[in-house]
This record gives sequence, structure tokens and C-alpha cells, in this order.
Amino acid sequence: MHYRLLVIVAPLPCRDMIRHALASLAALACLAAGLLAAPTAEATTDPGAAALNWAETHATGHPFAFGGAGPITYDCSGTVMAAFAHADGIMLPHNTVAMVDSGLLVRTTHPQRGDIAMWGPVDAPSHAGFVTGWPDIAFGAENIGIRVGWYSWQYWPPTAFYKLR
Repeated sequence: MHYRLLVIVAPLPCRDMIRHALASLAALACLAAGLLAAPTAEATTDPGAAALNWAETHATGHPFAFGGAGPITYDCSGTVMAAFAHADGIMLPHNTVAMVDSGLLVRTTHPQRGDIAMWGPVDAPSHAGFVTGWPDIAFGAENIGIRVGWYSWQYWPPTAFYKLR
């Protein structure tokens, strides 16, 4: 019996793109395996980092649901809102556009761990998550059917980053 092997040759992405993808996947795998852990909330005085620490500790693994702000379900802005409220007592609105318009956030071009990443039009974003400090990895509630946790933004990069004033 003879078999024929059909090989389809597709163009490979550039080497940097592959290296970038592998770095993101490696970071996600380490997070999932528990090899990387966030510092405790007491280890920082930065409100954004404290909020992210709270979210990583209390919201990880919870299901996504539109309008969710914990403690059972979360949506993207609900994760950010709940984390700042619990960690720092800062009351952000439960809507990405309202967050940007609240006057509590300022854009930054050098995002740090705990800053807020936003996706969509800069003046009317449709999604929010936390900057983790790992390359192309965000934390938050991504979409229906996906539990709150870390996710890659490699193929859908944020359009703006914000920090508290």
C-alpha cells in the first residue's frame, strides 16, 4: 500500500512574530502552572498594582457574564471596577466609556503593572483589562465562555492605556 503525502506550504510569519507569540504562550503556561504568581496586595502602594493583585487573587477562574461585577461573575469593566473598589476604595464606573470620561483616569504611553488597557476607539472603548507587566498579557474578563484570568493581546492589541490620576 502506498500513501501520498500532500504538503501545503504556507508562508511563515516573520521570526520576531513567532518569538513574540512563543514568549506570550510561555508566560501564560507559567501562570497557568502556578510557576508565576502575583505579589500580594500589601507589597505595593500603587493603586493599580494593588487592584490587579486583588483581581488575580479574588476573581481568577470566575465566569464571564455581561454586567457582572462579582463576587460570582464578572465582565471586563466589572473586573476593573471591583478590583479598584476592593483594593483601594476607588469607585470607577461600570462601563468602559464612563471610566474614560470619569476624570479619574489619565492616558499613559508607558503602561505599568496595574494600569488599565482599553480596546476599541480611544474615545469610546469597548473592552478593558489590566496590564500585567508580562509581554502582551492582560488580566481580566475577556468574553463569554472564558473565565476571568490572563489572556494574550498579541492579535488584538490595546488602543490606549490609562492609570489613575
